[in-house]
Amino acid sequence: MSKDTLDVCLSGLREDLSVREVERKSFSNNADGIKKLMKWASQKTEGNPYQIVMEATGVYHEKLAFTLSKNGVEAVVVLPKLMSNYFKSHNLRVVNDEICAEHIAMFGLSRKLDVWKEPEPVYMALRALCRHRYQLAKLTTQCTNQIHAQKHSETSLQEMIDMSEDMVKLAEKQIKEIDKKLRAILKENDWLKAKVDKVCTVIGLGWITVVKIIAETSGFNLIRNSRQLVAYAGYDVLSKESGTSVHTKSKMSKKGNKYIRAAMYMPALSAIRSDEQMAAFYSRLFHRHFIPKKSNVAVQKKLLVLIYTLWKNDCTYDPDYRHPASQSQNQEDHQTNDPQCDQESDQPSKMIEKAINKNREAIRRSLHRLDQVRLQDFDETKIKKNPQNEHRQRIE
Repeated sequence: MSKDTLDVCLSGLREDLSVREVERKSFSNNADGIKKLMKWASQKTEGNPYQIVMEATGVYHEKLAFTLSKNGVEAVVVLPKLMSNYFKSHNLRVVNDEICAEHIAMFGLSRKLDVWKEPEPVYMALRALCRHRYQLAKLTTQCTNQIHAQKHSETSLQEMIDMSEDMVKLAEKQIKEIDKKLRAILKENDWLKAKVDKVCTVIGLGWITVVKIIAETSGFNLIRNSRQLVAYAGYDVLSKESGTSVHTKSKMSKKGNKYIRAAMYMPALSAIRSDEQMAAFYSRLFHRHFIPKKSNVAVQKKLLVLIYTLWKNDCTYDPDYRHPASQSQNQEDHQTNDPQCDQESDQPSKMIEKAINKNREAIRRSLHRLDQVRLQDFDETKIKKNPQNEHRQRIE
């Protein structure tokens, strides 16, 4: 799939589940070409249901995906990284659009894939505005750094500084306009504003952050659980271990949506400063490995999962909420504090105490024997006399 053409490979399964290629054809990537594609596919399949699997190539696949969804045709959008790994597994030496179309069809026939759903127009508008806001904020930071460097340079020009300052003012003005448009969209959709306000009850989260998250995830419509959300944002952990020799250091994958990670950085810092529970969580992780950024990323992940939970359940944040499993554990701990339970557990505790004392005695004996060996090997004649020590002894 490219900006101008769509390379299509129609394939099916035989009775022995082997892939059978029917026909290949190319269409133009526009409205007329997509209509011809659907007509050709319906003729070749003889009216039977079919599914079109495509690779996400920037924004070039969106026109085809939206048109198929509106006409009731099942469309599946696959990530490029997934398809790249699939091509490598087939040991392809030559890769072009026709070969990619063939293997994408094989991939669709060999797996059960989720059907792509058209996002709501509200989420699409929010995503476009939030991404443009992200680029403007990035441009503002870049120009501010350039202004600082130019002011402290011996060869800088005042005209360059003025131009950079004008760019900063223009970007800040557009950011304010985008914020007004985002607020207007929330006011037009009362149900959306109500859900955003409930999520904003979390300490450290603002309405801009929540809007960015729901815009990038389309309101969590395709997210089935928190683990999938964590992987989509790139917070999942990669590790490689094999036998006794291969033990790579675990690290964050960063293979997900970069806009989500950028949106969660500052709220995590705010939550660490303002929320006692998040501060305790950060402190506990920090004193485990003494890496501030690693603990901050854990707080980001926790806040993201919290946003997902509140959005799905349509409820406000309760800092005193406890999971039912933890409540049952607390009840069991309370029952173990009863006198009857203490009497029953008295005998195991005595056995543990005896074992500890026995180990202590064995360690003491081994240390005593080690001291005796050291004293036997000790030879005073091998010690070099220090003149300063002899002088001190004489004075004393």
